[in-house]
Amino acid sequence: MMRSEAFVPANRAAVIALARESWDRPTDDAYYAWRYGSAPTQEAALAFVGEACVATMFAIRRTYGSPDGEREVLEPFEWHAHPAWRSQGAGLRVVKHWMACERPLLALGGTDAATRLFARLRWSRLGTGGTYVLPLHAPFLSARGRGRLFTSLFERVVRHYFTPRRDSRVVRLVRVSEPGPEALAIARAQRRFDWMRLPDVATWRWLTSAPAALGRFIAFHIIVDGEVIGWATARVYRVGGVTCGQIHECFLRDEARAHYPDAFHAICAALTRMPVDAIRCVTSCPDTIAALRGLHFRHDNDEPVFLWNGGRPVAVGSALIDAGHADRAFFPVPTSADAAESLRASAGARDASRLGGERPLPAPRDSGRFDL
Repeated sequence: MMRSEAFVPANRAAVIALARESWDRPTDDAYYAWRYGSAPTQEAALAFVGEACVATMFAIRRTYGSPDGEREVLEPFEWHAHPAWRSQGAGLRVVKHWMACERPLLALGGTDAATRLFARLRWSRLGTGGTYVLPLHAPFLSARGRGRLFTSLFERVVRHYFTPRRDSRVVRLVRVSEPGPEALAIARAQRRFDWMRLPDVATWRWLTSAPAALGRFIAFHIIVDGEVIGWATARVYRVGGVTCGQIHECFLRDEARAHYPDAFHAICAALTRMPVDAIRCVTSCPDTIAALRGLHFRHDNDEPVFLWNGGRPVAVGSALIDAGHADRAFFPVPTSADAAESLRASAGARDASRLGGERPLPAPRDSGRFDL
């Protein structure tokens, strides 16, 4: 008989066993301790048959500004059912577990099957999160199936059209360990979005404690005339030999919206110096979209945004969606082979650093979509 359970230390081994069977991800103790043990804002609904975990739906607790004031909202991810138990409703069981709680759930994207299920369960459609990509070097295009002639032409001629040419003369970026209280004040004062995640230091600290194979997590304060007008976070990682920079979030106070183009120019210039082969950004913010288009980002795809509010009617308003949402912040996850290579590279980097060498980046491969 199938039963539901919450995620507790006693069933952690069963959850890891399902993950091992389902995906090729790191298998070392450091990864499992980080992913399934150290996240202070993570919860999960699980389905069990006997001693075996057959379905999971994790969620990260975040605080959102909403039409009803600040609320704790769950961002679900890793909604996955073992193939042998999908027809038995294992995936449906875990999502209904969450739907029975009082807290809203805000989900981004997923497979077509998950999208259809959200609609059938009467989740409210809040909008769309668009993915935008800036190609910078040939490896990115090669990974997308472009031939040698095209990538050679791009590398020699075309890439200069996409590469940010200078730092902003107006906006200054200051690298910080985490978004400070200034960021929280800016988010609380904004009036552009009905639903917006507030800066979450607890989850950010968990992300930055990830094993090296997950990549580098970077935070900036955005400053004009000596005053913090916004913040940004990003991750730099490798996917199948391609180094990617992903902008998780970038938000400026309402009165500083005119600085979005300069802010994104400065962020992209900083990422290109790391260096990266492409930059990705997920957003629903019109100011961000306009800034990305001005930098020659290309629209890649859209993902629907769904909200469950306990079955109560939702006055559908604007929602700020970005790549800081749930597992978008740390997916793709490296394969076990990539993780082992990263460890070897890190060991070499320690030796190189004594000679002034640059620390190499990891090479993850995975996808963060719901799997039902």
